[in-house]
Amino acid sequence: PDLERKAQVCAMKEFKAVSETPEFLCLTKDQLNALISSDDLNASEETVYKSVMTWINHDKRRRKKLMRQLMELLRFPFMDRLFFLKNVQGNEAIRKCCQDLVTETLTYQA
Repeated sequence: PDLERKAQVCAMKEFKAVSETPEFLCLTKDQLNALISSDDLNASEETVYKSVMTWINHDKRRRKKLMRQLMELLRFPFMDRLFFLKNVQGNEAIRKCCQDLVTETLTYQA
């Protein structure tokens, strides 16, 4: 438990680097949830989004159904507007499962 907690703290502090490792793709949904939902996560929302999408696409058949749950944890209103429009609103899978989140963010960013 103590070692696991230290690893999690390190992963939150160095999220961008950790998210680019092969081990990141092997995280469980619960481990990923714990990381991306933490207020202590040291990463931009754009980095978190790209990492979550990479994690989903690594095993798309199994993980696609988790997309909505994971996207609800992202703080879309804090993303750069152009990044959001191109990468989130422009993503058909996101629009299909999370249209309300996209609409809410567009309203917030307007």
